[in-house]
Amino acid sequence: MLIFPIFIPKILFQREASHVEGFAKECAVVTHYRLKASPDGKGVVVDEDAAWKEELIVRPTSEPSSGYYRNWIKSYVTFRF
Repeated sequence: MLIFPIFIPKILFQREASHVEGFAKECAVVTHYRLKASPDGKGVVVDEDAAWKEELIVRPTSEPSSGYYRNWIKSYVTFRF
């Protein structure tokens, strides 16, 4: 089974800086790992004490590579109606 990582540490992402340049604006950055109740009790806020030591980049979609591997993946599931 082929599984792409969802979160990539920023330091690994920076190694591909020239490749990433074209779609860097489309990437989300995860800076904290927890929320907490807001002081006024009306929702949630980011817990400032829960910052990652290193930011994580949400992997952008990769349709070309997914399309390439789809030829390797075969399904043996039979649907019966």
